[in-house]
Amino acid sequence: MTHSQVNPPFDIAISYASQEAWLARDLHDLLTPYGRSVYCFDRMPDESRGFLRERLRDIYTTSALNVVIWSESYSKAAPDSFPAMERRFIIHRHVNKGEAESLFPVSVDATPLDTDLEVTLVHRLQDSGVVGLEHLVIERLRAVRRKATIHGVVFHPPPTDKYRSEPKPCSFQLDPAFQRDPLRRWKKVGDILSIFPNSSGTKYVYLIPSGLCTAFLRQTVRFRTQPDLLDAKRLASAEWAEAVRGRNLAGFWFHSSGPNAPEREVVTLYCPEYDRYLNENFEQALERVRQRSG
Repeated sequence: MTHSQVNPPFDIAISYASQEAWLARDLHDLLTPYGRSVYCFDRMPDESRGFLRERLRDIYTTSALNVVIWSESYSKAAPDSFPAMERRFIIHRHVNKGEAESLFPVSVDATPLDTDLEVTLVHRLQDSGVVGLEHLVIERLRAVRRKATIHGVVFHPPPTDKYRSEPKPCSFQLDPAFQRDPLRRWKKVGDILSIFPNSSGTKYVYLIPSGLCTAFLRQTVRFRTQPDLLDAKRLASAEWAEAVRGRNLAGFWFHSSGPNAPEREVVTLYCPEYDRYLNENFEQALERVRQRSG
């Protein structure tokens, strides 16, 4: 089975011995309300053990974050046991391949951590408690998913990160007719219709500001009470669109859904160059908008 067959990958995968299943279940139940997919064997009763054994490598090598519940039982797991197999996959990924930032060890007793796993901060259950671990895991997941670019760090602004998948690099163009888009999102919130063929069936793909952009221009609820902000966003966006007309733009695509329709996934785009342009030109655009209306 290839990595692409775990589709989509889990946001968080928890590796643990059966003695700590209570903690794994608690973490699973606390983390899933954030809209994250969490792999916990004890919360997947329909998985047959034979089929699961074939999937383990893919689960732990494609998840955004691996949580290891470290204990005496986990450290002494038999070589052919599930925890030992998971541990080998985890060490290969986070130690041998250098992906330490996506490893989150949790210590539940005084058992010394395996030296192979001493590549990142260890969180102790007795210090943080289960609820404290919940928040630490979510914050680590957010940090892992921040994408560094020459224009800044791209990320989903909370709380939208509950409903948006991991941003993936892509190339796209702006639709020359974006100001006359069929869904009228340019008129309503200043989103830019773009050309980005995709396999998800999203007919109209829009470019929106990421968390890198000033909150004034990405929190669309403000536009209802402050229409000049929307006018400034459209003014700056139109000027940027003219400057990049016909260019292939470097950006990120992701699936977005919503609390009222979580099953409806729509492909949406970020572009760090666009975010930076808005940040640098927003105040000037707002001033021009206010001068015109005054």
